Amino acid sequence: MATTVQALKTRLGLFAGVLFTLSVAVGGTYSAQPAAAQNVAPVTLPKETISLAAANAIIDAAVNHSASLGLAQVIVVVDENGLVKAQARMDGARVSSLPIAHDKAYTSAVRGITTEAFTNAISDNPALLASQARQPNIFLAPGGVPIVVNGQVVGAVGVSGATPQQDVDTALAGIAAIQ
Repeated sequence: MATTVQALKTRLGLFAGVLFTLSVAVGGTYSAQPAAAQNVAPVTLPKETISLAAANAIIDAAVNHSASLGLAQVIVVVDENGLVKAQARMDGARVSSLPIAHDKAYTSAVRGITTEAFTNAISDNPALLASQARQPNIFLAPGGVPIVVNGQVVGAVGVSGATPQQDVDTALAGIAAIQ
């Protein structure tokens, strides 16, 4: 058994050596310096994200706007990764509007543009349009609006339950509360 293990270690060592030689030969680099001495990219990057307080302020303003029009909508605020930060389903809003509002917010956050602009950008390419329509959480209709702070997307708002323009207007009314 010991002979078999030693033979396997020898083969693995030779295999690793061949891979190393091959990688250096095709343009890879090798440095004898310890990893700490090499110039490396930062381990972390600073990023901004929407706060819970801001998300709640958006929800409150959007609900007030919707109520002033006599509507019952669902409003979802997500962070820059499309993860829910806050949401509200107004009294009388359809339950089916909840996943739609979420998907509008998600799409806008991860694409960095409104859902309407994203849909318009891909509408001339049937294959791409069909592909995006099949992606989880992607929604191709107006009502998703990114939240941009200092030129960076920090989240998005998705609204569902009324006409496409009313959904957009409610999202914009919510975002206006924090700008």
